[in-house]
Amino acid sequence: MTFLEVIFAIMILLVLSITAATLMRTGVDLQLSLSEQARVSHRLAVAMKRLTNDLQHAYMIERQRPEYLYTTRKMKTHFEVKTRGNNATVMLTTMNNKPMVANSPEADQTFVVYKIEQDTDTGMSNLYRGQTKYIPEDFRENDVPMEVLAKNVRSLRVRPWDGTDWKDEWNSSKSEWRDLLPYMVQIEIEAYEVDPLEGERFEEADQPYSTMRTVVYIPRSWGSSQKKQPSSQPPKYQ
Repeated sequence: MTFLEVIFAIMILLVLSITAATLMRTGVDLQLSLSEQARVSHRLAVAMKRLTNDLQHAYMIERQRPEYLYTTRKMKTHFEVKTRGNNATVMLTTMNNKPMVANSPEADQTFVVYKIEQDTDTGMSNLYRGQTKYIPEDFRENDVPMEVLAKNVRSLRVRPWDGTDWKDEWNSSKSEWRDLLPYMVQIEIEAYEVDPLEGERFEEADQPYSTMRTVVYIPRSWGSSQKKQPSSQPPKYQ
């Protein structure tokens, strides 16, 4: 083998080595990217499933029967959505509680709260869920113990259907919606795709995020009185 052939052989080996290293690095980067996407998708799916289950088990005691007057009945029910900016706070009574301890003073009825709050240490916005062991006398969100349901959540949008349009507000304790459940509810949750490193503060500006949307039907609303006569063709999700 001549000297020139040796040089060519070395060059070919170098090219093959560089190509193999590039392919391996690309494969690792792709695997990491897919892992990040799977993590964010799982985060969104867990939050969406929990909120969906609570909404599907929401219930309301109507005021038509004299013994169920809102001001005098002992057991009250509630459904409320209030929106500030891109974030909604959801409060409802639901039959989705599952006591974990035998003979504990709990029932399947519970008062649930969902809201987004910012972590003062990391700067991240987290989605919190809280519930009571039984239906309280007053529905105050600050009295409910909260736990993080999903970290690094950009926004939570919940819009009830009033029969003709999607609304940003609903409160079953006010005259406009007194003791009413919406037939269905739009849900949209956005979560950031990148988590801050430990010890770093999270800067939300220009961060990529993923979105999950759905429409939830509330079975116990059907057959009850509604704020407005339902239209035959609800508009598409916007």
